[in-house]
Amino acid sequence: MAGPSIRNGKHLLRRRPSGFSVLIDHDAVVHVRGDLDCASAQTLSAAFESLTAGETDIVVACDALEFIDAAGLTVLVAAARSRGERGRVVLRDPSASARRLIDVAALDGLVVIVDTEGFRDRVS
Repeated sequence: MAGPSIRNGKHLLRRRPSGFSVLIDHDAVVHVRGDLDCASAQTLSAAFESLTAGETDIVVACDALEFIDAAGLTVLVAAARSRGERGRVVLRDPSASARRLIDVAALDGLVVIVDTEGFRDRVS
């Protein structure tokens, strides 16, 4: 299977048999959809690598993420560690099951979880 495709240096979209896809939008937000597992973790890793070194935080929109396993967590941890002092990995709107996995894995010091649902409700 061919590797991820990159367009315009900012957009990366890849569909895998599991239905997993990654899209980096113009604001450098990484949108993930589907199952982040051992079959799709490399796709997300490639997306993180495509971001420029000048970016500060990596924001990952997780509202369409349906499943994450240890392989997916490994990619998030590697991205967080590679950021070092330059920024953080911010998970925006992860599901309750993804939050539990992050809590169990004690990643709350490595990644930041942001819930925008309440914010959207207050603005509407």
